[in-house]
Amino acid sequence: MGINLGALISPFACGWVGEKVGWRLGFGLAGVGMIAGLIQYTLGGKYLGVAGLPPRNSRQPGGGSPAEAPRGPWRGRRAGGFGDTRSAGRNRRHRVHGRADFRRAGGACDPLGSGFFLAAAGRGWSVEERKRSAAILVLFLSSAVFWFAFEQAGSSLNLFAEGSVDRWVHGYQFPASWFQLVQPFFIITLAPVFAWLWVRLGKREPSSPAKFAFGLFFVSAGFILLVPVAGGHAVSPLWLIGTYFLHTLGE
Repeated sequence: MGINLGALISPFACGWVGEKVGWRLGFGLAGVGMIAGLIQYTLGGKYLGVAGLPPRNSRQPGGGSPAEAPRGPWRGRRAGGFGDTRSAGRNRRHRVHGRADFRRAGGACDPLGSGFFLAAAGRGWSVEERKRSAAILVLFLSSAVFWFAFEQAGSSLNLFAEGSVDRWVHGYQFPASWFQLVQPFFIITLAPVFAWLWVRLGKREPSSPAKFAFGLFFVSAGFILLVPVAGGHAVSPLWLIGTYFLHTLGE
């Protein structure tokens, strides 16, 4: 919610300054917001306790409790994002020897990262661990494909908004970057809906691989929706908003 509240508000200021005044000032204004967030994070970190620290690893010699681990204002902290939906990674039974933190490796979704993943899997791992790691690798690559498509919101889709979408409202042409607030708006409004849905489904809740498949389906459907108006001019904003809606469902 913190991330998306910022993403909902920031395009009004940063986007307008960037397009109407200058991009350097727009990025500078975003930097001011980031610095304010870091200051708040540092001053408020003491209230987080052991939240976000990894569980105790019984296999590691001398492994103490999270409360005993040395920490500064940044150590052990983890913001929401890429690893949040990978709940299996939080299960101690799925932790592999404690020698590699695959949630960190998830930030390197490229062939080099995948090669490292495969090489590490052959070092003294059991058959069961290799099968689980192979499943994680499939999700790893699927996630890379999803975010490659999803993050077009800030590049190709933003260029589409600038050159092909009718942005005139009562004689005022609003900045194309304001479309960047559509996704966080949908995320904030749909989060309670999905939270209710998973609780309502209970044991019938889709598995993680099934959710990945749904995510890829919706992100693909979002681009398919734009096919009829591709290359057009002054198309309705509803086309792009519909794409962002489908992408948010996938996310």
